[in-house]
Amino acid sequence: MNGAGRPPGPVGQAREQQVGAPMPAGVGPKDLLRVWEVALWLQVSKMTVYRMIHDGELPAARVGKRNLRVPRAAVLALLPGAEQ
Repeated sequence: MNGAGRPPGPVGQAREQQVGAPMPAGVGPKDLLRVWEVALWLQVSKMTVYRMIHDGELPAARVGKRNLRVPRAAVLALLPGAEQ
């Protein structure tokens, strides 16, 4: 295992590629949600949102070293009947 407590390998590599990926052009600050905002919308805990990001269910981008942002469109796609 690596220092972060996760086994090395493709899962860790895929996560870094997904989380570190830049946002598409045309995505502004209002289109990005903080983890706690996503948790409120989905009515789940912040830890559940972090797991969804880690498992690839939600795309996310790093802002700085520690902050994650999730595109609003990705959250809306998870909500049944939500308008995009």
